[in-house]
Amino acid sequence: MHNGANMKKWIQIIRHPSFKHFSGEAFWVATGVVFSTIGTFAGVRLLTSVMTPAEYGRLALAVSMALGLVYSVGFGGGEGVIRFFPIAQQDGAAEWYWRSLRRCFLGVAVLSGVLAFFSVLILFSLGLGARPAFLWGVAILFGGALTLHNLGISLHTGARNRKIVSAHQCALEWGRFLIAFGLVYIWRDDASVVLLGFLIATILLVVSEWRWVQKCILADWSKEETPADRTTDFFGYFWPMAVAGLFFWLQMFVDRWALKAFCSLEEVGVYFALYQISYSPMIHFSRFMVGLLGPVLYGKSGDGTDREATRETLLINEKVSLLLLGLIAAGFGGALWLGRPICSLLVDRHYSGGFWAFPWILLSGGIYAIAQQLLLSVYSGTCTRVMIPVRGLSAALSCLFYLAGAFFWGFPGVVFGGLAFSVSFFIITAWIHIVRRRFS
Repeated sequence: MHNGANMKKWIQIIRHPSFKHFSGEAFWVATGVVFSTIGTFAGVRLLTSVMTPAEYGRLALAVSMALGLVYSVGFGGGEGVIRFFPIAQQDGAAEWYWRSLRRCFLGVAVLSGVLAFFSVLILFSLGLGARPAFLWGVAILFGGALTLHNLGISLHTGARNRKIVSAHQCALEWGRFLIAFGLVYIWRDDASVVLLGFLIATILLVVSEWRWVQKCILADWSKEETPADRTTDFFGYFWPMAVAGLFFWLQMFVDRWALKAFCSLEEVGVYFALYQISYSPMIHFSRFMVGLLGPVLYGKSGDGTDREATRETLLINEKVSLLLLGLIAAGFGGALWLGRPICSLLVDRHYSGGFWAFPWILLSGGIYAIAQQLLLSVYSGTCTRVMIPVRGLSAALSCLFYLAGAFFWGFPGVVFGGLAFSVSFFIITAWIHIVRRRFS
């Protein structure tokens, strides 16, 4: 009788319109993550087949610099766009929301252009020549374009336009690698040429995203004028995330610079190739979960004043994190068994010296993804200042583990230093989640 009642309850849940809507959204978010990850795999295979490990290492270092804007302004602005979207919908025309977005968009465009111009000027004045000047100039412009992409895609994420988000995620991963490979094939196997391909693909995607914003969001947006002005709240949410994002950027890319400082450019290239097929898929998976559940949890918690809704939000996030822990453990077991064949399929044989590290880098990425999921417990509120010391501490730990690992043990030290950092960061975020749940 009890089993029959439970079965009836589950059938009612599955048939409920809200469940059907959510499962449809989950399908499109998963489609975007899966096919963009496959695009990354294909891109790594293509580029490692035409680039030496040393040149791939130059690409890794240039990409790490390019993403400074993305992890600060793009990350803070993107989270603010998503978090305040349901609030703006309740404020009629919400001119404050669109004005804030325009300021972010214009600021990124101007800042990236100015930084690119002065970086080229400085490198030329130092007599370093056209090649490094072109590389860093294109890298900064690529970072700016990627930040604009992040703002556009965040709008569609907040509006839960899952098909549009999925299509643009896939187009970015496949497009940038295919255009880059085409340029390398007809021009030369150079990191700056690859970045130029990345830049062209990203600009095309930014134009497309904002056209869809006009068609799918602005066309149906309320025209009712209201006195509400939450500009201060928006930027109060944004700036701690942007500052924290700078620490996040340092944390994410110190591994490559540690290898460059204490090992060789070739080892940077080998590590970066393995990172893209192990750690990066875990980050994609984390973004899938945050992108899927973030708007739902933000909508449920509202402006954070309902304590019961906040507690329910934290409990849901906790259960999801436990589920992810089990999936990561299973994935690590599979990587130990099939790691070398997978690497042989996805990466050129010239990078085979680092294939042993694949399961360990994947485990590091998985643990880090769970820690990121737990941080939704902070993002679901409206006060994000705690993220500054959290990201500052994580950046310090990251530098400590990666630099010490590279200095004392070289390539293996970076691999296991990354694992030690991920475990440390998981402990920090789990503690924050527990404290927030206890006092909410």
